[in-house]
Amino acid sequence: MRCPCCGPTRQSSATRRTWSCTHGRSGLVAELLRLGARCLAPAGRLVIRGERGVDLPEMPAGLVERERRAYGRSWLALLERDAADRGPLR
Repeated sequence: MRCPCCGPTRQSSATRRTWSCTHGRSGLVAELLRLGARCLAPAGRLVIRGERGVDLPEMPAGLVERERRAYGRSWLALLERDAADRGPLR
């Protein structure tokens, strides 16, 4: 399997392959966060995985990072709606 922008994938497990093609594409991650934030229920959560050494772009309005945990060579971030802003996100 080939990544659309990077070439061959690296195998992360026997059944799953991953691409690390977010380099130079922080706009795609920012768009994913913006769309994810708009879909969240007031008490909803969004979990996103990132590679070690790579950080999330600026959070969209109304979304905050509550927790981050190491996960092998990557991390998981728990994102929630801002408690001060529980109305509809735009």
